[in-house]
Amino acid sequence: MPTNNAKQFSDDWWEQLEVGLKGVGFAALDALLKQAITAMLGEPADKTESTNLIGGRYQRSTKGIIYKYEHNDGRHVAGIVPRGGVYELWTRSGKELGPFGYPVGLPDLAGNKTTSTFEGGTITSIAEEPRSVMFYNTALIGVDVNGVPQNSIPVLGIPVYSGRGRAPQLKAVIDTVSDSAADVVVLAEMMGNRERTAVKKAVKQKFPHTAEGPDERDPEEDGGLLVLSRHPIREVRSTIYRSCIGEDSFANKGAVMVRVSPTDGPEFCVIGTHLQASPKGQVPEFGVGSGASGKREAQLRHLDSWILAVRDLDLPVIIVGDFNIDANTPGGRETLAENLPDARDLWPEFNMWRRADQKLDDLVTSDKFSTYEPGKQPIPMSSGDRFKKGGRIDLAMLDQGERVTAHVKGMKLVTPELSPGIDASDHYAIKVSFDMSTVSHKLNRKVRKTTAWLKYIHALEVTDGAGVPAASKLDPDEVDVSARIYKGKPGHDDRPRARVEYDLRTMSMGGRHEYSFKPGKTLIFDGADDVHLEITLDEVDTVLGAEVGRTAIGTDRDVIVPKSSQLLHELRGRRYAPNLMTGDGSEYVAILWINVDIEPFTHRRELPSFPDIVV
Repeated sequence: MPTNNAKQFSDDWWEQLEVGLKGVGFAALDALLKQAITAMLGEPADKTESTNLIGGRYQRSTKGIIYKYEHNDGRHVAGIVPRGGVYELWTRSGKELGPFGYPVGLPDLAGNKTTSTFEGGTITSIAEEPRSVMFYNTALIGVDVNGVPQNSIPVLGIPVYSGRGRAPQLKAVIDTVSDSAADVVVLAEMMGNRERTAVKKAVKQKFPHTAEGPDERDPEEDGGLLVLSRHPIREVRSTIYRSCIGEDSFANKGAVMVRVSPTDGPEFCVIGTHLQASPKGQVPEFGVGSGASGKREAQLRHLDSWILAVRDLDLPVIIVGDFNIDANTPGGRETLAENLPDARDLWPEFNMWRRADQKLDDLVTSDKFSTYEPGKQPIPMSSGDRFKKGGRIDLAMLDQGERVTAHVKGMKLVTPELSPGIDASDHYAIKVSFDMSTVSHKLNRKVRKTTAWLKYIHALEVTDGAGVPAASKLDPDEVDVSARIYKGKPGHDDRPRARVEYDLRTMSMGGRHEYSFKPGKTLIFDGADDVHLEITLDEVDTVLGAEVGRTAIGTDRDVIVPKSSQLLHELRGRRYAPNLMTGDGSEYVAILWINVDIEPFTHRRELPSFPDIVV
């Protein structure tokens, strides 16, 4: 075969693969087997192989990843991880550094069922109906007065709407949703009650199921999020970001999560969110974090803790929204990774799987050459000025499930217009398509020990005085916190055999108290134990500094149940949270850190020496 064609694999590459497959019992690679492997892998997505942290080598193709590594006896071994559910569950558990280890040999493909063998067990994936999600910031921002959105903040006169007319813009939104063919559409900056109603009514035949918010009974504007679904919505949850600055302080910006329940496939969750914008002024200011960037970081931490507390671990969580963070920059990517660590940015994930000679430039969702505002001249979408300068602030992210997985297969911009060359918003829409799978696994490695400790207490919302939620952005809570981690045998209701205790006193709005790792504050147990996290929190209500009452909040939840679930946690640690704790108008999340130590592989060396191969 040719050695330097990006669409094919080199002779040297095939020779090394043959050596690796012989290491796991395969015969010589004849033409038919090569043809089957080529169909299984697709075309190279990486031009060269890479070396991982433990000395193995890997290369991505458009349909999977091939790994090469060595056993202690010097035998070279190879294996393929196919795209889709197998890859997603393996990735969630830590890839080759996790409990499954490296792939072994070729996957078994049987219709819509794929089974892959790994050093530590097997993963089976069954393909389900594909799904797609679209997000669009409509720029229909306003302050709702008796159902009618105003273009500026009443009394203060601060302008918030800057478009060419709400009516034509609303029509463009309806047309965009109707034409989307998405399973779920999330719209942002839909502030007007009548405008939301108009959209829901216009698209009801295609999207009969809806959710909106977040909102609360206060004078502030709602969060402006509208979720439209073709499938039934079984559950709706929402949260309001309490750390904010400037004009955003007059709205209930936050997140809305829906649990989508299709009749023709497994459930999945979608979260719509809208983070702190760049304010025109620095007042008012609430919560933690300094300036707009500090508020966004606080809001990401809030979203992270909230997802941990309310999600179903079995299901994937697709997060879309206007993050006001440019993920095309190193600083933006770092901010997302540090503050929303379990969620993967789907644009680089999608681009990663494209053929090596067909990689795409980064998307631009907030274009410097936008023609949205009045007075700007039309610029055709085909113009070379479009999509070159600006930022990627409208994002799609994924927090993967353990029983159902979503695997990104497509991602594109949607560019609504009022007329040719005139943008309908100062944002482009994004649409993401997914291959859905149900997954299962078998593991053959044993747990040596598991260590658990309380990592954070996060105050998502505190109360003021004697539990006054409308003024809850003002003062810190005075709280007494007692946290205990218990261990016990599965299925036993008696009080477990060991425990550790923590305590804390004061929490501010948006504050997240981190507990330092201390051996005396950890609990070590074997793989046969359950872990129970019990949090007891007393809110101390004060008026003018005097205590006037207490409200008790408590929760007791099994955090880890079966041993197989323990093994799915990355060796470097995995976070868990009990259900959202609510009480006297407040919301708290307690986050437990689990570190699982499993028996090592003894059959392979850590630093194999494969020669560099170019394909």
